[in-house]
Amino acid sequence: MTKAIFFDRDGTLINEPNDDAVSTWEEYIERPDLSALKQLADRGYLLYIITNQDALADGRLTEDFYRETNERLLQTFAELEIPIAGIYTCPHTESDGCTCIKPKTGLIDQAIAGRDIDLANSFVVGDRVTDVLLGQAVEAKTIFLQTSRHTLDEGIASTYVCDTLTQAVEKILAQ
Repeated sequence: MTKAIFFDRDGTLINEPNDDAVSTWEEYIERPDLSALKQLADRGYLLYIITNQDALADGRLTEDFYRETNERLLQTFAELEIPIAGIYTCPHTESDGCTCIKPKTGLIDQAIAGRDIDLANSFVVGDRVTDVLLGQAVEAKTIFLQTSRHTLDEGIASTYVCDTLTQAVEKILAQ
């Protein structure tokens, strides 16, 4: 079985602006330690990006700009020689009743369809409680990436809490 890491996008791989929607190039800022993820790929982990983008549904973000930011992010990963197995996006709001908005498991279900993934030894990494709850729902380990914007709610426990992607990679590789 293959192990995987499921990364949230905004707030985890790129900075998240105050309105929660990366909708301009000025707001698109990649985390400075993305290169640390190469160690995970080199150890055989499949790397996925899973992201809620409700700004697509409410008009704060256009599909074209969202696609362009994903292309830029994938180009950065290619330059760093970090393969990304896929990007899975929920374009809905909570009121849409979809099965893919985190913490529902639809994005991970899509990502692992037809693959032999060892979820118990995989990780969900993100900066929101919904990322931790998603990891718990699929019985994966979780890493809450602390930012100044989001904190863990009382009573919700993550396997690890880290300040940087580099620290998250260290925790994963120590398994």
